[in-house]
Amino acid sequence: MSRFSDARSVGAMLALLLAASSVVHARPAVDGRRLTVGDGGVLLHDGVPFRAIGVNYVPEFDGTAARRPQFAALAAHGIPFARFIATGFYPSQLAEYEERREVYLGVLDEIVAAAEESGIGLIPSLFWHTSAVPDLVDEPRNQWGNPDSETIGFMRRYTRDIVSRYRYSPAIWAWEFGNEYSLAVDLPNAAEYRPRILPTLGTPSVRGPDDDLTTDMVAAAFEEFAKVVRSLDSTRPITPGNAAPRPHAESMRLGGGWGELDTRAEFMSNIALVTPSPHDMVSVHVYEDEVRFAPDHRASVAEVVGLAAEASRRQGKALFVGEFGVDDFAEGGPEHAAVRFAEMLQAQVEHDVALAAVWVYDYDVTDQPNRSGWNITTSNSRKYMLEAIQHANERISSTAHEQPVAP
Repeated sequence: MSRFSDARSVGAMLALLLAASSVVHARPAVDGRRLTVGDGGVLLHDGVPFRAIGVNYVPEFDGTAARRPQFAALAAHGIPFARFIATGFYPSQLAEYEERREVYLGVLDEIVAAAEESGIGLIPSLFWHTSAVPDLVDEPRNQWGNPDSETIGFMRRYTRDIVSRYRYSPAIWAWEFGNEYSLAVDLPNAAEYRPRILPTLGTPSVRGPDDDLTTDMVAAAFEEFAKVVRSLDSTRPITPGNAAPRPHAESMRLGGGWGELDTRAEFMSNIALVTPSPHDMVSVHVYEDEVRFAPDHRASVAEVVGLAAEASRRQGKALFVGEFGVDDFAEGGPEHAAVRFAEMLQAQVEHDVALAAVWVYDYDVTDQPNRSGWNITTSNSRKYMLEAIQHANERISSTAHEQPVAP
């Protein structure tokens, strides 16, 4: 558990980000077509071990338009890649893919072209919101687990279109299924957390038990997605987009609800369950220290990242920490957040995470001021995070040849 009362300066904490590690140079203009996962789960670029830390970027894509991405500013700050939402969030937005496909795909074309122009890598997340596709095809969410469903049929069509269209782009670094589906599974109180009902945005007017998800359902969807991707792109990493397992994930999956906390071994086995092959990159998202593994143990972000890294290695898969970050408006304010950020960034370096992305760059906060505590730009008070990421990437680049490649 982290402590903030010991007079360590933020500057001293940020200095820890320069700890030794082993990668090829993490910089803009890396060709994603040459990224692969090698033996032992080592991410490779042109056969050489590679790691990078980037950002999450939400260009407000709604199916017909997107805010112009500020990729050039990222490149100028040495940020090599961005994870982004490559789909409409609500079914009415995703419907534009069916009704005005060339307009819809044209917006994505502009995002990819802007990344190529700036030399920025992209990790598109194709099915961000768990209910958008089922709602669009008028099915409940549990049809993610049915390989013969309209939901899976739409997923296959959309995946083929997107992967076929951009598989030759050097900007694409990896393919991601969606966002945090693993957090929506096996909930004892699932009825309280069903997706919102917003008929004006294309949702049904009622929801019920058939909208509840299980681990088996989402793992089946992940596997079908990865099969389609791999049939079209034989090299780039594929990742499900999961968060870290809940502290009771295995207890919940086995019907025990909020019973015993999962052990470390169960934490790692759950990661394996929700990263079915041919997925070759584990995904976790980490934000807070949490009570895990024992009632009197508060596991740090660093411990969770370390266990996720070990779970990935055991599967022969790379690790993507798809989200990490801090809120300036949380308890302790910006100074506390800076210390926490330094610790989280250090965890990515120390545990040889293949790819990691901070939440969140250039987030539009005009209609939701509460977002501003997360927002990172090149000119606001949180710009130090981009500078720290740049320094971390430079440091891990400088020791590129210390890490041997498995024969």
